[in-house]
Amino acid sequence: MLCQPGQTTPCFDFPAANENGNLPYNGLNSPTFFNQDFSVIKKTMIPAVSETFGFEIRMEFFNAFNHANFTTLQTDINSSTFGQLTGVVDAVRGGGVNTRVIQWALRINW
Repeated sequence: MLCQPGQTTPCFDFPAANENGNLPYNGLNSPTFFNQDFSVIKKTMIPAVSETFGFEIRMEFFNAFNHANFTTLQTDINSSTFGQLTGVVDAVRGGGVNTRVIQWALRINW
């Protein structure tokens, strides 16, 4: 039985003994993880000082498109948040919110 608008009986319930449920395989998939990092680096050599002396300017973007990556769905049908995305994955800082992070650096090489 599929869920219909206005249905008063539960759409998801535990199947009876020796019966299969009506949810298809992988019926509760979470969204895919999407994270793109990007860097721009400009190297400049200064041969007047030394043959190997130079510097580089770096600009690095983590989660450059600022895409939210959600944790897995709640799959316990007894939970009040069943089927909902209730959190985000933080791949950058190990805690907090996964937003775009931009950093720059100046590096001197010799």
